[in-house]
Amino acid sequence: MEADVVVIGGGLAGTMAALRAAERGSGVVLIRKGYGSSAMSSGTIDIAGPEQFLPMDAWDTLPRIGDRLKEILRTNPLHPYSIVAGGRTGIDNLQERLREACDFTLRQTPGLGLSGSHGQNVALPTVAGTVKFTAFAPASLIEGNLSAMTDANVLLVGFKGLALFHPHICKQALARYSSLHSPRCIAEIDVIECDVPGSQNGRPLKPFEIAKRFDDLHAAEEFARSLAGQLPPKVTHVGFPPVLGLDNHSKTCETFRRHLTPRLFEMIAPNFSVPGYRLQLSLDAALRNSSVRVVTAEAVDAKRDGRIVRNLLLGDMKSKRTATAKNYVVATGKFSSGGLVANDFPKEPIFGLPLFCHDKRADDNFIGNLLRWNVDSKQLFLSCGIHIDSALRPLDAFGEPAYENLFAAGSIIGEYDYVSEKCGMGVAALTGYLAGEKAAAEI
Repeated sequence: MEADVVVIGGGLAGTMAALRAAERGSGVVLIRKGYGSSAMSSGTIDIAGPEQFLPMDAWDTLPRIGDRLKEILRTNPLHPYSIVAGGRTGIDNLQERLREACDFTLRQTPGLGLSGSHGQNVALPTVAGTVKFTAFAPASLIEGNLSAMTDANVLLVGFKGLALFHPHICKQALARYSSLHSPRCIAEIDVIECDVPGSQNGRPLKPFEIAKRFDDLHAAEEFARSLAGQLPPKVTHVGFPPVLGLDNHSKTCETFRRHLTPRLFEMIAPNFSVPGYRLQLSLDAALRNSSVRVVTAEAVDAKRDGRIVRNLLLGDMKSKRTATAKNYVVATGKFSSGGLVANDFPKEPIFGLPLFCHDKRADDNFIGNLLRWNVDSKQLFLSCGIHIDSALRPLDAFGEPAYENLFAAGSIIGEYDYVSEKCGMGVAALTGYLAGEKAAAEI
């Protein structure tokens, strides 16, 4: 197969690269062996969260996103944000490109109702009663923004048999958290536990099972009506685990809002969450509505001629095929998605690109040396990845572009810790958008 641009990777970064290149008029093929890590995410877009928000800190002291970006540019010149900015003085350019990339992402995923701000994070409760800071979140999550509440009366809705959500534990943790920050966001929290529509034998249920049941609008309406008759009189917000529909999420939420007058919100869940899968479904819809051709296969090798990538060798269950393009974008992710692999030593398997961690070669380092046994420590393997230049081209061991027609996006890029810096999806959206733009422009 042939195209102007071939993108490898099925997550947010790869999808944004493919959509942006197609928008610029290129013929695009997106190659993915499956869904990327975005499908396992919280479904929110983090740009730069606070490194810490300590007990007794007031909500109005929460660092602005711009201040966090300046700190990143000042302290980490190899961070993807620093590369895009062109150095520590390029904050205005970085913020402008981030704004473009995030707005593009929001336009491509209208069904999610993503909202938020480029300037300030929101504080969203999790099913464990902790808080996640993020820039943009789907409409069903954003109403749970604790920093926008004052003395709210919250009702947490639990489901009998639902694994991974214990509403009474969540209540205790959220009440404690609220008491430590001023002004007090939550005055009172109540809990109600309900039967799942159509459940039998009291067997444990997974969030995806309940979400699929609420895709049935008749079941959703019956449940919402029943719950409306049980609401305490002073409730201002009703919080659910993230189970309000999957394929039919928007209409399910509309059904609930029609019968419940308080503000409704879903809580952030751990990995493999329903909102993360909804994000993936929305990205798939954007690809279907574009001219991008999606091919399910694994890129196993690349034919190279000097500093030019000629084609990719694809391996699947039936045959060996090749994909040829003028330009390529690698957005294969890190270890969890197979973009990097490690038996004893980490490596990038398709192009043989050198890997770095804290500006030192990582691919000649035993993988165990990149792990820290203290859970409070930053994990070095999360910063492992390739280096890029200002055009988002991967660099070789000597700091030169490894290939003239290869660009990179997403977490395969190294030198940042998306867990502690809370910037994973922001980097994915930004670098994917720019890599697609540059790949299309070089044709």
